[in-house]
Amino acid sequence: MGKTPFLNSMYPMPIVVHASPQGNSVFIINIDMLKKIATDRLEIGMYVSELDRPWTETNFLLQGLLLETADDIGQIQEQCTYVYIDSDDETPINHRESSTRREFGTKTITPRDGIDEILRDIPHDCRYPNTLAVEYEVVNAIQAYNKAAAVFHSIWGRVREHRPFHVNEFNPVIQNIVSSVIRNPDAFMLLRTVCDDRDYNCRHAINSCALAATFARHLGFYPEEISCVATGAFLLDIGKARLPEELLNKRGPLTQDELELLRCHTEFGVDVLAAVGDVPRSAIEMVHLHHERDNGKGYPASLDGNQIPVYARLAALVDCFDAITIERPYKKPLAACDALKIIQEANGIDFQIQFIEEFVGCLGIYPTGSVVELSNGTIATVIGQNPDNRERPQVMLLQAEETALKDHRIIIDLGQQIASPQRSPVDIRKVLPNELPNIRIKNKILSMVA
Repeated sequence: MGKTPFLNSMYPMPIVVHASPQGNSVFIINIDMLKKIATDRLEIGMYVSELDRPWTETNFLLQGLLLETADDIGQIQEQCTYVYIDSDDETPINHRESSTRREFGTKTITPRDGIDEILRDIPHDCRYPNTLAVEYEVVNAIQAYNKAAAVFHSIWGRVREHRPFHVNEFNPVIQNIVSSVIRNPDAFMLLRTVCDDRDYNCRHAINSCALAATFARHLGFYPEEISCVATGAFLLDIGKARLPEELLNKRGPLTQDELELLRCHTEFGVDVLAAVGDVPRSAIEMVHLHHERDNGKGYPASLDGNQIPVYARLAALVDCFDAITIERPYKKPLAACDALKIIQEANGIDFQIQFIEEFVGCLGIYPTGSVVELSNGTIATVIGQNPDNRERPQVMLLQAEETALKDHRIIIDLGQQIASPQRSPVDIRKVLPNELPNIRIKNKILSMVA
């Protein structure tokens, strides 16, 4: 592996960029290949490849944006001082011939081979029925979450100080999460919507671990494979502990050097795990490649489609979904249903269609934790899925006719209702925003463990 030193102007520390002789392992995107442009010069038809800050800190969510309306430009101008466009993109797209452009990246008309062949390697013969009701499993999930949080904080601190840690420290807590998910994945799905851990990195690590295990369970992975996927997801951003705190906590626009430095976290993560030893190769691949995208516009190596390992594709979906559905100090979360719609729009661009379809099937039409209004006007939260009837999940009632319900245990399985002349089955009328006045959703959910 060759090494090219990079000296960051703001943080005077050497940054090493690795590149293989074949040129297929370059770990920093060269933003010099893009054109920097002030946002007041943007025009409809331009394609924005990069911002002056991470995409997940904006309302655009996924990387890449075709400016199709004045509102698109206005939103960019509200959030960014400058952006990066492809070097030939100063001429708006509608004034030149180009490959088909889409909101989250570039989509060519040439189909890629190899994706289906890779997907066929995923086993589908394992099925995991729920063995414990969600109101009981959530007790185990809370315990597993708290233990994982303690371990994560310990590991994060030592990585920041360049001190070692051992695989046996995090393996048990990850297995606790996996065991909970295998028994009933809805418990962790419910918990992630109400947890108020102020440390985003810790919360994101545990959520990603549980989401990855849930997705792998849905796909029919074997237990040891679920554990491998969960391990990679738990450690996805461990390399960020090697970055300056002022960079991780910065709220304003990032400079070009800061963007490049931030992207180094994938390589730093690989270096950290290589020193730990005994971490599965596939888990390390997840850490290394979870920012790669199906259209080849990701990083660190600009891999596309069939070049990206299956576990890394899974990690990319999980990482993105969690990042846009949990609250951060500078960004409100999206409802899970809205996040799934945005991910579906990235079909064949950021994520491949087969994985998107399976992910939506895994989480359901109304993902666990969603706040919904029922056909009788009652407000409820989804606490469990019915695999055979995704349109009728299990719900816990929260509020009826502007009055908070005192009984904490009113749970209805919409898929098990029996119609009668006196009462029609209740269904879901619509999904509501995450934040509702006078409804203490967290307390209602956590009351199940009381």
